[in-house]
Amino acid sequence: MTTKGLTEIPRKLRRLCGEPDEGTRIFRREGSYEEMVEWFDDLCVPLHFTVSPGGAAVYAGVTREGVYKRMRVGKLTAFCFHITKKKQTLFGGKRLLKSEPVVYLSVPECQAWRAELEARAARIEATKQVTEEDKAAFEEAEGEHTVRMHDFLANDPKDKKRKNVRRPSSLGAEVHGRGEAHVTATEERLLCVKKVAELLSLSPRDVWRKVQERRIPQPIKLGPKVTRWRFSEILALMRGEWQPDQGGVKL
Repeated sequence: MTTKGLTEIPRKLRRLCGEPDEGTRIFRREGSYEEMVEWFDDLCVPLHFTVSPGGAAVYAGVTREGVYKRMRVGKLTAFCFHITKKKQTLFGGKRLLKSEPVVYLSVPECQAWRAELEARAARIEATKQVTEEDKAAFEEAEGEHTVRMHDFLANDPKDKKRKNVRRPSSLGAEVHGRGEAHVTATEERLLCVKKVAELLSLSPRDVWRKVQERRIPQPIKLGPKVTRWRFSEILALMRGEWQPDQGGVKL
């Protein structure tokens, strides 16, 4: 359910989404890998928050910079999760290692944005008239090419007052064990084709087709009739960071 095109978060799920950045609808949570899984399964999937900023751009028919711009002014809802890990320093102090966030946006909100732009374009074509509001809407969709995710989304504004927090740029390898990846080898989760299909907004049949085309990560054979995908690779695909090992192209 949405209000003015924005997702209305049910009361029972508000504890999962965290607090929004001031003046936006960018909600942030932090915690362990296991808490992130609960957050995704119980909050993101039911509310259809299953696309990265890059995927949102595809759904809305706009640029990625346009997505960032709309997020910054509170016109797109985003759920972010920072994986954290506590560590004791050499001198007995406590430090919190905190990753860059996993970010998911609402498919219905992006589809509504696209419908709005298409309606404007159709009206302009029919009337041959362009209003100032139309110009502003299309400029917003184009975005500002100087704006990047790291300029406003990567770091939690609330951390400015937390002296013990360290960012992935300096300590990412300590959080994740593999640079800035979001799971460690021991925390790897395996997904069935049905779950992969849900995450990518595809049918299971389409998942298998894209596997054949090498447009998504290749699954692991665990037995004659058991096939699974690494969650970390599907997560990287959804964030626009996955690169095929051999040939193929990004989804």
